[in-house]
Amino acid sequence: MKRNEILELTIQSYAYEGLGVAKIPVEKDGVTKDFVIFVQHAYPGDTVKAEIRKIKKSYAEAKLVEVITPSAERIKARCNFFGTCGGCKQQDLLYPAQARYKQEQVKDIFNRLGGFTDFALEEIISAEQNFYYRNKMEFSFAEQRWLTLEE
Repeated sequence: MKRNEILELTIQSYAYEGLGVAKIPVEKDGVTKDFVIFVQHAYPGDTVKAEIRKIKKSYAEAKLVEVITPSAERIKARCNFFGTCGGCKQQDLLYPAQARYKQEQVKDIFNRLGGFTDFALEEIISAEQNFYYRNKMEFSFAEQRWLTLEE
């Protein structure tokens, strides 16, 4: 694997900050281990093409190039500015899936960082209305032209 290489990956789980997690087998010194690749804006169940951006000792970071086969939880975003303004980072993911992934992340934080292993975590109470409850959009302005995600 090398920087700028494009790989076809199956996203297996979801990490913090909206990163999909893929694992590929890598052999080193006769031992095969899973090498983790974090893919921006990819969801569990997606099969994607991703471009390797950074390679570290135990993981790599990749940019989503194309969704080959979308997860059953991936949907079309309702906002015309999705992906450009930054205000709705997971709008293309079913809302119950968003809540479930957040719940899993909270449990993982308590477990890994807090050392709590035997505890009951209350279920997240989802919003009754997940659209039209905010009136904020953030757009940046500058003298030069900004590039969109497609460019």
